Order: sequence, then structure tokens, then C-alpha cells
Amino acid sequence: MQAPCEAMSRKLLPSIRGIIVKYMYEELGLTQLQIARVLGVSQSSISRYINRQRGTWPATSVPELEGKVKEVARLLLENKIRREEVLCEICRYVRTTHPEVLEKFSRITP
Repeated sequence: MQAPCEAMSRKLLPSIRGIIVKYMYEELGLTQLQIARVLGVSQSSISRYINRQRGTWPATSVPELEGKVKEVARLLLENKIRREEVLCEICRYVRTTHPEVLEKFSRITP
């Protein structure tokens, strides 16, 4: 039995980071180094997300979730939310508006 946060952090959040990186890189045109600085991770990590070596679960199967992720990414770039709050904000959103996603993650084995 997993706590909701454990399921989220192991399975959903890497996918969320992947959506954020993809959005910033492909749609906003930021460089890998710029994204790494904004997110507080290494450029190598950003490269792995871009090359689909990390965060490959299709979180985009819930279209509203991708929209929320992009919204939160924009808030981060506009300094309206701290990077420490980004994933928690998305986690709260999933838990309150899409509990079926959380249920699906809880059933996936690592």
C-alpha cells in the first residue's frame, strides 16, 4: 500500500517535469541551460527529459492536466510561484480534480 504522495512522487511527478521541460523547450524556445536554472536541476537532467530518457509516462492522457502544468510553468517563469511550489501545486490539482489519475498511479508497480 502506497501513500498518495509516494505514488505521485515516483510516477506522476517525473512525467510532470517532462511536460514542463517540453513546454519550455519546444513551445517557449528556452535553452536547456535556461530551463535547468529555472527548475534548479542540471542541464544533463533537462537533456534526458527532452530525449525521453526520463519522465515518459503519458500524463498527457489527461488533457486538463497538461493545461494545468503549462499554466503553472508560466507562473514559474513570471516569478509568481516559487519552483519549490510547482510540483505541490500540480499534486494538489490532481488530487482534487482528477483522483482517477492518482488511483491509476497507485496501482502501477515500480
